Amino acid sequence: MSAWRWSATQQEPSGPWRDIAVALALQIGPDRAAADAALKNVIAKYADTGPYQIAEVYALRRNPDNVFKWLGNSWKGDPGVSTLLYDPLILRYRDDPRFAAFCKKVGLPTTTDAVVTSCSGLTRFRTDCTVQS
Repeated sequence: MSAWRWSATQQEPSGPWRDIAVALALQIGPDRAAADAALKNVIAKYADTGPYQIAEVYALRRNPDNVFKWLGNSWKGDPGVSTLLYDPLILRYRDDPRFAAFCKKVGLPTTTDAVVTSCSGLTRFRTDCTVQS
């Protein structure tokens, strides 16, 4: 992992967001064993509380079957679902029929051409975005 990416992950306080940041950063690096271990760690610690974030890690790994498996686990209370329509990691799968099915299941627009038209501020849980479908 590059020094810059590692430094960025260390900006997060210890806990779930740092663990998830490390897992995400390692997915784009050359050390597959470290990436696998970080993902396994996130699943072991946060399968019940962070299934949406696990789906994001799988999205970065380009593993659609596990993306939709973990999205399926996320719809009953993971606030990350609220970011679905403007999450670039998840939106790469918007042409997959499972994307529309999941959107319908959670009450989001099922169109695959929904786009973010505006957002103000930078926050982890974006509730201030307007989505046009």
